[in-house]
Amino acid sequence: MDAQAVINGKIHGSIADAVIASLSAEPEKIAELEVALGRFNKFDQSPLASFRSGENTRSWDAGLVIVDMAARVIVAESTYDSPSAEGEICYHNGNHATDLSLPYRIPDDWLIVFSLLEYESLRHPRRDERVQQLPSDIRQVLYGRQMMEFIVTEFLGQEKILEPRQHQNVPPQNDSASRQDREEILDSEEDDTLIQQMHSRWLMAPRPDLAGRTPREVILDRLSFIDFDLRSRELQWSALNECPPPLPRDSRAYLAGGVGRHEYVVYYDFMRYLLRECWIRISGDQSRKLDAQGNATTVDASSIVPTNPEDIPSGKDRIGVIVEWLLEIGNAWLNRPCKDLNGRIPAEVIESERCRIPLLISPKDVLVDDCPICQMLAEDAEEPFAQGFWHFDGSHIDSLFEFSTYLNREEWEKEQLKWQVYTEEFERQWTKDRAAADAVRNADYDDIPF
Repeated sequence: MDAQAVINGKIHGSIADAVIASLSAEPEKIAELEVALGRFNKFDQSPLASFRSGENTRSWDAGLVIVDMAARVIVAESTYDSPSAEGEICYHNGNHATDLSLPYRIPDDWLIVFSLLEYESLRHPRRDERVQQLPSDIRQVLYGRQMMEFIVTEFLGQEKILEPRQHQNVPPQNDSASRQDREEILDSEEDDTLIQQMHSRWLMAPRPDLAGRTPREVILDRLSFIDFDLRSRELQWSALNECPPPLPRDSRAYLAGGVGRHEYVVYYDFMRYLLRECWIRISGDQSRKLDAQGNATTVDASSIVPTNPEDIPSGKDRIGVIVEWLLEIGNAWLNRPCKDLNGRIPAEVIESERCRIPLLISPKDVLVDDCPICQMLAEDAEEPFAQGFWHFDGSHIDSLFEFSTYLNREEWEKEQLKWQVYTEEFERQWTKDRAAADAVRNADYDDIPF
């Protein structure tokens, strides 16, 4: 069942298991479910093609299984098998079941019951509840105007930090190195801390446009689930040597889906880029204002700010101008090749993950060193041996809780304590081993009787 249609039919219990496993693709419609079945079965015709319209709650042979996608309830009164929210399914190649076991996990909001009477009592309340929970595209907030306005408003409240710098000699724009020099003047430890704090404030602030949740909570909400699903698709791709079926781009799972680890890392870099660029621009605006009063050297940042000090808007107008500029440069950053991604485009990396397609990598992506031998190996790499999958580790991300993937601070503090104990033990052992090595190196070997 979905919200608009109901079909029923007699089918082998193994197909019912595959249908339940296919809920890992978060289908909302019967057509989407049939596409998701391709994760675990390869048939010329859909196993559900013989189904007829309408409900039929009568048991047949081994029993009865109902999958209600509108209510997110699975009903199983079956002697063949007992469905579970997580498990493994043997892949069917169209002729027979294979030895390839593919793991699956269905979303946490699915309910499994083993009584038809229990299902009848809760199906309508659960459907009504889901209807009220209208899907929202969280990316409209994470990447959109709301986030840009937050950044600009927060930074404009920090302009007093720039006052002590009013006598610094900032080079004019006609100097070819002016932007780099201006960044160096503004790139102090104080600025880095401020940018980090602004990033943290954005992540930790509850927002009404996110149903009272923080951006951090929204980002981490589905991360573990999507990571698991992508690992299963990687196993499928590796074993079958073919790309698994992607999520339909008009599906709810795609349009209002969660954030995976790749997007989590890309979004961190995206935010840091915008925060730094915004601070540099506001700093340039402030320098122009001071120059108009005769207190500082002019910063001619004509490429990013108005050419005349009196042209710099104030109040809401100023916020609007900078927000529009941030939207423009943010979109440009997302859609141009990124050196840290080995020349890949950030938006395409995010798109691949949203479609639940693993990110392929080849030896040429790995062997990016300037070493001539590495470059030769990359050029000679054969395509049959080139398939692999890229996993972002986020090793460059700040180690504070706000930027971690731990759901609560207690888990993060426990992990920090574990690393502290490990580090202290390593330092003790390293000091001990170095002292022993120094003792051997400084020993007087003349007293040895051989």
